[in-house]
Amino acid sequence: MASTVSAVLKSAAAALQKAGTQLSVTTLAAESRVAAEALVTSSSPAAFVAPTAIVAGGSIGEGASVWYSASVTESTLGPKSFVCEGAVVANSVLGAGTAVGPNAVVSDAKIGAGAYVGAGATISAGVTLEDKAFVPAGTFVPPNSTIPAGEGEYFDVEVEFALATAHAEETAKTYQTLIAEDDAHWDATLRSDDYHKRPETDNEAVAGFVPGRIMNSPLTGK
Repeated sequence: MASTVSAVLKSAAAALQKAGTQLSVTTLAAESRVAAEALVTSSSPAAFVAPTAIVAGGSIGEGASVWYSASVTESTLGPKSFVCEGAVVANSVLGAGTAVGPNAVVSDAKIGAGAYVGAGATISAGVTLEDKAFVPAGTFVPPNSTIPAGEGEYFDVEVEFALATAHAEETAKTYQTLIAEDDAHWDATLRSDDYHKRPETDNEAVAGFVPGRIMNSPLTGK
């Protein structure tokens, strides 16, 4: 299956290059748990692109992340912005620290720094979200609209960046590494004195027990 996906993506990359689109292919480690290829043009080394995400054209800023099954085409992602699972971003510009929620659609739009697009929302062509603008989940924003600037902090950019960084490290591990880590964890756990300690007795429960009585049952009284 992985080889089939690889062949299809390489074919798509070749077709786009032939059409004049500059495109390079970044290949993930074949031995990773999810082996696939992402189409990426300009991507910062510190950015995270999930194995099943596709990024074609445009650029990804430092610390930005594109999560599983998301699609980003001909768009610019600002530093530490993130596109959640299943979201689609096309021909758009996302400012620094912008969040696009799961399954949201952003097309031909300009999203200001720190703005938040809720899950399942649709941002139509020509829309402008000013800095820190907020679009609730499931909202349809009609073409050529402007959403005014907001004041709140809708998420912690540093936490999201740390999460993406940690996840990137995990997904890059080989199967053999994961098995070795799991074995080491259980070896340490089983050797721990705390693991083999008997649980402390609940003295109150024992003191209140009467042979032949069903605990907490009206049939035998309280």
